[in-house]
Amino acid sequence: MTTVEEPDAAPLPDRLASAAASTQYARRTHEHVQELLGAYLNLRGAAGDVRELRFDIGRYRRMEKAVLEGGTPGSEKKTTIEAARASANSDVREFDAWAGRERDHLLIGLLDESARQQWADGVAFARMAVYNDAVFRHLYGSHRTPWTPLRELLSKGVVVALAQPDPRAHPIIRARGVSPKLWETKVDNRYDLQLLVHAYLAEEAYGHEQTKVCSRMCKHLDDHHSLTIRPERLQRVALAPLKRVGLIGSTTEGYFLLVTPEDCRLSIEFHASKIAAMQRVVEATATTERRLASG
Repeated sequence: MTTVEEPDAAPLPDRLASAAASTQYARRTHEHVQELLGAYLNLRGAAGDVRELRFDIGRYRRMEKAVLEGGTPGSEKKTTIEAARASANSDVREFDAWAGRERDHLLIGLLDESARQQWADGVAFARMAVYNDAVFRHLYGSHRTPWTPLRELLSKGVVVALAQPDPRAHPIIRARGVSPKLWETKVDNRYDLQLLVHAYLAEEAYGHEQTKVCSRMCKHLDDHHSLTIRPERLQRVALAPLKRVGLIGSTTEGYFLLVTPEDCRLSIEFHASKIAAMQRVVEATATTERRLASG
């Protein structure tokens, strides 16, 4: 019988963080949502419901449920969901013990502010992130999970939550450390754009033979969704993230959905050539540095 090694989790902090340690909360929370969204779109595939194109608390919960049940690309279940949940309970008990030492259970879910403002659709990340991270690790035997960025934030003493006080607006990331002051960042429309771009490429650029350039996508977003966006921002907040999670590829001709091994090969070759070009720049600069330093 083969023994499956249980992956380790990021440790809980000795105490909550100071304000100086809070600077990464928005970036790490976006990293979590990005990984979750990428895994969700990989599971859903190009045949998914392209009518539902807005990121909100409801979609976040659906993404979370789907990824816990379906995993990330390449993952395989090592045990049953029931066994994984049972194992995850010990992680949650450790979290509760830590929360007790902090002596502020309300702070852990940021429910003090949420209750006062009647944020019924808030998602408390701290305790649930620990639980979901543990379930995924035990279920798939994976050291890295979509919840790892939140667990790592917590290991630094920062707890975060996602809230949507206005159902017509984008969610808000709220974080808290040792200070009673809450840090807050509004989520922009980057996830809406990723969903729209993924849906567009699934219909119009299904593989490398139907590439679409960035300016064409910007025009589509303006014409069909009344979203005016510059190509540079679309590349940064939508196209690059979708490439990082292996959903789309690109060549000199444009962008396309990754459908076949040939699509992947062409995109790999294109990006490998860019890496090689950058390596030549590094080597040339290093040569110049040595020459200047010696003379």
